[in-house]
Amino acid sequence: MKKITLLFLTLCMTISSYAQFPEDFSGGVIPAGWAVFDNGNGTAQSWMVAGTTNPYAIIVWENVAFSVAEDWLVTPQFTVDGTNFILSFDQTDSSGIDYGSIATVRISTASQTTPTDFTIVDTQTEADLWAGGPFAQHTVDLTAYIGQSIYVAFVMENDDGDLWAIDNVDMISNATAPNPATTPTPADMATNIMINDPGGDDSVTLAWVPATTGDPATAYDVYYGTDPNPPLLGTISNTTVNITGNNYSTLYYWQIVAKNVGGEAVGSSIWSFTTEADASAFDCSVYGIPFSEDFSNVDAYEDCYEVEDSNSDGFTWTRNIGNDIDGDGNGDPIINVQIPGTGATKDEWLFLPVLNGVANTEYQLTVTYNAFDQPGTANESFDIVALDAPSSSATMQTVIGSYSGITQAGAGVTDLLSNAYSNSATYTPTTDGDFYFAVHATTADANGGLFFLISLDVSETLSVNLFEQNNFTHYYNIDSKTLSVETSNMPMTGIEIYSLLGQPVITESLSNTTETIDVSSLSDGVYLAKVSIDGNSKTIKFIKR
Repeated sequence: MKKITLLFLTLCMTISSYAQFPEDFSGGVIPAGWAVFDNGNGTAQSWMVAGTTNPYAIIVWENVAFSVAEDWLVTPQFTVDGTNFILSFDQTDSSGIDYGSIATVRISTASQTTPTDFTIVDTQTEADLWAGGPFAQHTVDLTAYIGQSIYVAFVMENDDGDLWAIDNVDMISNATAPNPATTPTPADMATNIMINDPGGDDSVTLAWVPATTGDPATAYDVYYGTDPNPPLLGTISNTTVNITGNNYSTLYYWQIVAKNVGGEAVGSSIWSFTTEADASAFDCSVYGIPFSEDFSNVDAYEDCYEVEDSNSDGFTWTRNIGNDIDGDGNGDPIINVQIPGTGATKDEWLFLPVLNGVANTEYQLTVTYNAFDQPGTANESFDIVALDAPSSSATMQTVIGSYSGITQAGAGVTDLLSNAYSNSATYTPTTDGDFYFAVHATTADANGGLFFLISLDVSETLSVNLFEQNNFTHYYNIDSKTLSVETSNMPMTGIEIYSLLGQPVITESLSNTTETIDVSSLSDGVYLAKVSIDGNSKTIKFIKR
């Protein structure tokens, strides 16, 4: 917190007077008859009145040389009667962070400016003062002083702490606790609640209706969060509040506890609602089998891939577009993991999007990768793993490929792509359902280099030998915009063409050993084609131009 201090002379006012309540400091200065003084340890800040539209009394923090600053604001003398024996005032501070300030209410029956004559009757830390921003009511029961003439002191103790602002000081009568608030907005268990407002703060406005029976509430505690028993955010006097920093597709719980000088409402309901989905998020459901990933789409990577820093060294897989690895003068997207630089080895996981597998079907992941001698000499290793969840602690984990001794292939940055490595591993699930592929960096050399992925390809590998036996070939004709596929013996039975992310774009039945597929309707780019023969399939890649 940045501290700005101004130098004032110690002020002591002891004008003989009786307090007039309520006091809202609307005169713009400390009222006549009130006393302001300090303990002499830090005199740069004193109680004063701030605000123009709705003035209030305030004491600002002070960074003192030793001990703590102790600033006093004391009412004129008044007599506590048998009806209005509750001290009430509104208060707040400036921050939810606790800087260690202590705020006390003290009572004297003897003098207005002798600190030793006062007895502490109420103590608050900054956590008690913070009201979520707005002023909130605070009350102190002065039943013990009925019939006595007293002075009330508001005393702030701090060393580079926080401010304390008070307003609407009054003596009020007792009351019974209010009944619970009703009619929540958003409605209980509402869904698709918008958070992406024009202000860009991902806010939700909460509102409620005070009970129409019982004594009225003077303040409301607001509880809010993702826990079914949400934590307290703050206390306000309004019946609406704006909560910022919400997430998409998240279930939130909230509770409003009405209160007054008589206590808190009993039986306040905990409500809930679910926020809207992020319309700008990438639709990960488009990933299917087959698919090919070159990391060119940042949204697809950020929304559909997961990373895990298992050794908590602060280094994990990161998308990088700053290196020209093919020599065309433009930066190319890669996913890289660095050495931690702390003597630790790599233990970093990259989990691919979820895949839906069929029992006894063989699936293949092909990884294209390289290494770079920076900051040390690369000597990399990694595993390809099949799992039942995107986590290093998944119940089912099968290492299907393990590779080590990977050094930089290529003389410099611009030929890292043309010299890249490529390895494939296969996995055959025993049951239908979802599974995951992962690349697990395991380099044991803490002084090694940079390991990076260039592309990933997932496909089925059923009976590849059948295609080899039939001399399967394919050819794309740029002039006619057609894809030709051919076998020497067995006729093909079908073809499915997918985008790189596995989204089907063309599906056709085939019946001959030579087939031509019109792809002129497709946008230019890279596509995957899964060709079937007698219930078996092979996936190929072609570029439509």
